[in-house]
Amino acid sequence: MSRPGMRITFGTAMRARDVSRPRPEDYQAARKEARESKEKARQERRVPPPRLPPEATPRRRRRRRR
Repeated sequence: MSRPGMRITFGTAMRARDVSRPRPEDYQAARKEARESKEKARQERRVPPPRLPPEATPRRRRRRRR
């Protein structure tokens, strides 16, 4: 039932395994991407909220002194 051309040998399996294994450059790229995304998230959190014009903000009541 199987085709003779579709046979997987031990050597081809090991080559496929070596190709799919992450390399040091892959780890470095992943670390760099994670570091950049963290910095971007920090910068987005630092953005101050937009200020409303003075007429749109409610006036605060002054507390009475006793």
